[in-house]
Amino acid sequence: MLAVLFLLYRRWQRTAMKRAGNPVLIKALIKGRSPGRAVLKFCLVLLAFAGGVIALANPRMEGPGEPDIRRGIDLVLAVDVSKSMLTPDLAPTRLANAKALLLALLRDRPDDRVSLVLFAGHAYTQLPLTYDHGSAAMFVQSMDPLQFGSQGTAIGDALGTAVHVLEPSRGRYKVILLLSDGETFDRNNEKENAQARSALLSDAGIMVVTVGFGSAGGTTFIDPLTKKTKTDRQGAVVVSKLDETLLKGIATKTKGDYHLFTNPVETERAVLRSLDGVKNAPLVDKSLLNYRTLYLWLAVPVLLLLVAEPFVPDHKNTRP
Repeated sequence: MLAVLFLLYRRWQRTAMKRAGNPVLIKALIKGRSPGRAVLKFCLVLLAFAGGVIALANPRMEGPGEPDIRRGIDLVLAVDVSKSMLTPDLAPTRLANAKALLLALLRDRPDDRVSLVLFAGHAYTQLPLTYDHGSAAMFVQSMDPLQFGSQGTAIGDALGTAVHVLEPSRGRYKVILLLSDGETFDRNNEKENAQARSALLSDAGIMVVTVGFGSAGGTTFIDPLTKKTKTDRQGAVVVSKLDETLLKGIATKTKGDYHLFTNPVETERAVLRSLDGVKNAPLVDKSLLNYRTLYLWLAVPVLLLLVAEPFVPDHKNTRP
């Protein structure tokens, strides 16, 4: 773009000179002018600018060492963090047990790329696909219903968000692990939305393994905001119950498995059996490689070009 602007400027100069008067007289008046040196000065600045842009991009070269070849799957951990997950029918709470299960899976499946999607009244990606299980564990431990202003169990939105996370993935087998109590109260047609998403996932070849938290009888729970037993808008005490029907339907439709959470150890074994049955593919992991930055190799020439440019004269030496 800068080169085009420079050429347009030179063209304007030539046109202006032709309109100024007698060409022979004008040439005599500006005989010291050097168009070639003006072009040279511009080229020096242009090269410096281009080198500076590339230097700011911080190009790198791989340092010593070999990248890891990991055989695993791309796994999205979709976790329900609605207030109902604070129900203590699974002591201490459903959410605490979900965290324990996820931490165990992160420890025992180090070759998987994992992503974390949290949902309550809506869903969002907490962590994109990564081999950094340490960061994933940190985010898992910090999961809290207070992260969401709107409450609910938007399973359909969670599945849709997980699909967006997995879309760029190529050459890897993809699985969504959905952890929830399944209690939607069918606000905003959440069940219908979840079923529709399940059909799309089935067509895309993405398997969903679901884990249900809670009990059929359910119990009350403490609202973290009011520190009192949760009540609805009419003032009635809310009893949160596990709804397995939706979770089983999602798993069945996507050729996955449903597991009822009993305790972290037994449930982890069951989930591991489901994940171990998924084919895996090798992927080169360069995340732990050391890189040598090439910034100085570009920054130093840029500095030299900028220093040299003022020393190039605009005019010819016209002394007799």
